[in-house]
Parts: sequence; structure tokens; C-alpha cells
Amino acid sequence: MKHRLSILLLFILSCGDVPEFEADNSFDPQNPLYTPPSVTLKSGPQNNDILTSSTTTFSWNGNLEGMFFRYFLDERLLQEWDAINSVVINFLDEGSHRFSVQGKYPTGDVSDTVHVDFSVNAVDGPAILFFPRKQISVAGGNFSFDILAEEVDSLAAASFTLTFDPSFIEIDSVAVGQYIVDNLDSIFYNDFDNAAGTATVITGLLGTNSPTFSGTASIAKIYGKVKSNGLSQIQFDGSETFRNINNEIISINAAIGGVIDQE
Repeated sequence: MKHRLSILLLFILSCGDVPEFEADNSFDPQNPLYTPPSVTLKSGPQNNDILTSSTTTFSWNGNLEGMFFRYFLDERLLQEWDAINSVVINFLDEGSHRFSVQGKYPTGDVSDTVHVDFSVNAVDGPAILFFPRKQISVAGGNFSFDILAEEVDSLAAASFTLTFDPSFIEIDSVAVGQYIVDNLDSIFYNDFDNAAGTATVITGLLGTNSPTFSGTASIAKIYGKVKSNGLSQIQFDGSETFRNINNEIISINAAIGGVIDQE
């Protein structure tokens, strides 16, 4: 019996295509102790959570030390492969989101992607806000924002003035939003001054049937160009108003501007 085992061992050792592995290399797929890469979320929103903040933090770890990770928000890659294991996400828009993270061994073996679906309800209406709250663009690039009337009831007219740094951005045009598209009897006035860094919009619904709008919709669209790299903000100047059909003021609970960044 021992003679047969010796012959079998010699045969195995002499076979040229027998895979070799490093016994202490956990990343080697030929290692009998090898396990595929995987990622586990340690902290952050859980599936179907509703956040009341526009900022959240995720952290994760891999099944082995020395792994690399990349992560996504709403299917958009935010970070390429790196040794990072946490992220703080700011300027989350109202509504549904998906965060995803994936791990990789130094050998290139990639894990399945872990997803978390959550939503944000950080703004109590009535409110006026930019959508999206943050855009990524570099010098020479374009940007566009919707100005939303959020969770309004019986809105008949709106006005606002924006302020921005004209050394960083310039506005090309201001267009009517969705909330008056189906109302032929309406007014939409806009004026912007790129030297002063201001833009003003006045809009309202007209007609004998006393039209109003309730819910959430865009009241204007802002289009422009980025002149310089860096972080730039577009803010409401504090004079924004909502009015009902009787020309009475509708209180605005929040006015949230937009951000343009190169990262």
C-alpha cells in the first residue's frame, strides 16, 4: 500500500499542470483556504429607511485585510478603487436613493455589489429649493437646476431672487418650469445680471377659473456655465414669496440653494 502511495505522489509532483499556490496567500484562488471577496455594511441607513437629514454616513469592511473598495450613489460612481472604508454624503436630494459598494482583492477578484435603498424627507413644505442640490462640473462645463416649489397648497404665484459669485459661474438662460406648462394663462418674468451676480423670477397663474397648483413641481429652470474650478453656491436672497389666489402670502418653511463643485 505504501508503495502505491509513493508512486501516486511522484506522479502528482511530476505533472506540469498541477496548480501551485502560496500557502500563506489568502488572495490566491488556488489556495484551498481561499474565499471569494465580499463586503459587509457596518453602519448607515438600512433598506427602506427614511432620513430626515440631507447628510448621511456609510461605513463597511471586507472579509480580508488589504482589500480595495468603490462606491456608487444612484448608480453613479462616486469613488474609484481605493482603501477607503467609509464616506459622508452631503446635499442629498429629497426622494429615493440607492447606495452601492463593491470590494476587490489586490489580485483583481471582485465581490458582488451590496445595495441599500433609502429615501430622504429632510424638508417640510411649503419650501423652495434647488434640484439637484449639488452638481458636479469643471471650468468650461455647463450646469442646470430646477427651482422647485415643494409641498405647496393652492399656489397661484411665486417670486424669488438668486445671488451667486459671478467670478465662478454665469447664467445663460432662465426658463419656465413645469408647474405652469399646462396653464396657458400665466405670466413668467425673469431677469439676470451676470456682472452683479443676481437672477430674479416672477411667475403666476392667471385665468377666470382661478388656477392654482398643489404638490411639488419646478417653477423655473436655471441654465449656466462654470467659469472657474472650486465650490460655488447659488443662494436665495431672502425675498422669496409664495402667494395664493387671494394674493395672500403662503409661508415658506425653507429656502435651500444649490451647490456646484468639481468633485
